[in-house]
Amino acid sequence: MHHKPSEFELMGHPSSLPYKPASARLPDLVPRLLALLLAIFSWPLARADIGTVIFQDDFAATTIDPAKYAPDAPFFEGGVGDIHAEAGNGVMHFVGTTTQQWWAGATLRVVPTFTATEDNKLQVSIDRVAEVGVGSASRSALWILDETRTKYVLFADVRAEGGWRYNRKIGEDGDAPTGSGTDIVAFNGGSYDDGGLRRMSILADGKTVKLLLDGVVGAEVKFPFSKVVVQFGSYARANNDTADTTWDNLTIERVRKTKTLFEDDFAATTIDPAKYAPDAPFFEGGVGDIHAEAGNGVMHFVGTTTQQWWAGATLRVVPTFSASEQTVVKASIDRVAEVGVGSASRSALWILDETRTKYVLFADVRAEGGWRYNRKIGEDGDAPTGSGTDIVAFNGASYDD
Repeated sequence: MHHKPSEFELMGHPSSLPYKPASARLPDLVPRLLALLLAIFSWPLARADIGTVIFQDDFAATTIDPAKYAPDAPFFEGGVGDIHAEAGNGVMHFVGTTTQQWWAGATLRVVPTFTATEDNKLQVSIDRVAEVGVGSASRSALWILDETRTKYVLFADVRAEGGWRYNRKIGEDGDAPTGSGTDIVAFNGGSYDDGGLRRMSILADGKTVKLLLDGVVGAEVKFPFSKVVVQFGSYARANNDTADTTWDNLTIERVRKTKTLFEDDFAATTIDPAKYAPDAPFFEGGVGDIHAEAGNGVMHFVGTTTQQWWAGATLRVVPTFSASEQTVVKASIDRVAEVGVGSASRSALWILDETRTKYVLFADVRAEGGWRYNRKIGEDGDAPTGSGTDIVAFNGASYDD
């Protein structure tokens, strides 16, 4: 899903600048990065938590890789059945029947174990594509356990027994180790109970876990364990109930603790010279009167090209920033609207080296292909001018509105 309004994001260390999902490399000899802006923008340019993927599976394989997963079934209420995982059609599908109640089930345990701390949080995310079990109740189950596999939080959509809930067993007050579990009030009603596609996430920091759907936090639960195990699967409640849960796109990330280095909500009605300097990185040499205007809580760029091609203007953020593999810099900004008129126009977010001669320009190029990037680092693959390189993932639908 993409943001409305569109949110530009650039993340960088010296060897690459991944702005999801395309990437354009900047050379290792450029340790300092400089971000510049051009567009009709609002809200902050800020830094947020940044994740590094450490385990990922799109379930394209037609078999279950034993190096990645081990069949399992954490003890819940002692039920027995033939519930199991089947790989195929680009998903992981759990099916089967409970033959001895209560709550028979099956999981796949991710073979690697993981560490979660306050400075290096662990985020587990997976698409629950569908929950279509039949009978008295069934559940889609995402587990996080301690390394002994005796303490856990089970995050689940409990069909026919209350919807989105969690069970916890850590040996403290507030535990609900079995049964339908504790209701997550934030996920009640609306389309939450339709059994359809939801992105489930657990964010662990060694003290608590946050339970999220589609990026929204529904609950934060004490879970004081740093070494953790991840499992996902399906359960069915009573005799002859069937489990039927489909999963896709598992990602496990290490999320580094970060801080905001620079932000602006553009509430000011003037452009602060301590924050921004008017600029215009050379692109194709055009001339015009394009400029920035502050007001109404946004930064608005307007003007006309009088000598082609691609006249433009930016605001250069005055502070510069250092990026490394250990200290990733992320720049984000809302592109509120692109309503240029004529043959073509572009909303432009730049990141440059400290000499301002090497760059990646991330842009929505109206009437010349939509979301694209230009790169100039003096290597093969550069497209320093013109409409640039297409970002295929951002084609079609509402991306070009």
